Amino acid sequence: MGNKYITTQCGLDKYEQLKAKTGIFNVIRFYWFVFFASLRDGYGGVKLWLRNAKD
Repeated sequence: MGNKYITTQCGLDKYEQLKAKTGIFNVIRFYWFVFFASLRDGYGGVKLWLRNAKD
C-alpha cells in the first residue's frame, strides 16, 4: 500500500509511525488512519482544484 493519497507532512509522519507497529489492533488502527487521512487530504485537493478552476 502506498501513501500517495496522504499529502500533509504530519499525515506522512503518522503513516510511517503506524506502519512500523505490529499486532492486530495496530493494523486495524493503521488502515483506519489511511482511510480517513486519504479522504481528508483528497477532499482538500478537490477544493483547491475547484478554487483554481474558477479563476
